[in-house]
Amino acid sequence: MTNKILEDKLKPNIEEHPSIINIKKRSGKVKYIVVHCSASQNRDDYDWKSIDQVHRNRGFICIGYHFVIKKDGTIQNGRPLDAIGAHAKGYNDCSIGICLVGGINKAGQPVANFTDEQYVSLRNLVTWLQYKYWEDHPKVLGHRDLPDVHKDCPCFDVKEWYRKLPYEIHEVTKDDVAALDGVLRVSGEAPYKEGDLILQKK
Repeated sequence: MTNKILEDKLKPNIEEHPSIINIKKRSGKVKYIVVHCSASQNRDDYDWKSIDQVHRNRGFICIGYHFVIKKDGTIQNGRPLDAIGAHAKGYNDCSIGICLVGGINKAGQPVANFTDEQYVSLRNLVTWLQYKYWEDHPKVLGHRDLPDVHKDCPCFDVKEWYRKLPYEIHEVTKDDVAALDGVLRVSGEAPYKEGDLILQKK
């Protein structure tokens, strides 16, 4: 069970917009956090609304991703977090979809043209989601890592990127510590020390 105080501390800033469409909720565990790219140039004006329109033109009821990360690192919500996505065929009921704006160059070739701000926001978003769904132990991967996906999306090795992420240090209070056993660990030895806890990646 996660600690709500720490979960709130880990949650990054998300630019919210209301969803007026009723979408069926996921019925089971979150097994995967799937990173995508928008297969567009990395433009300042490209955002969740742009992707929403593209997806509606393809016959979706709305944007298929749960989150979009813009060029400047702004995180925007897409579908409600507890809704079934439309981003990974065969895995939509057990995954969360994150889309980085970008992924192709001016010639239309796949390229990892993402900004440092996008990578930082992706790290912070994934860290929060991993903690929020800790009991589900979701795997972090790229769209191309799923079976039968024949595209380069999101144009970089997400599993390798995630593997190399450092542990993140998070300030906590003495009141938080009791609920953290098995979820967080200290950089040194137990017992846990106030302000010296770091998120343990699975």
